Amino acid sequence: MIKKQKFILTIRFFTYGKFGLIFIYQKIVLLGMTFFFIIPFKTPIEQKLGVFSHMENIYV
Repeated sequence: MIKKQKFILTIRFFTYGKFGLIFIYQKIVLLGMTFFFIIPFKTPIEQKLGVFSHMENIYV
């Protein structure tokens, strides 16, 4: 899973260059915000669904 993510990030970096790097950074920040602020206030089931849908949005 981790290797796949790094591979996708690498492709995006070489495809989009500096703009892609900014885009990736924003996505990572959004993911971090989700983990640290949104998820702790949800029930465990909502946590799992939220993480899954968020990962889908990032890597699709």
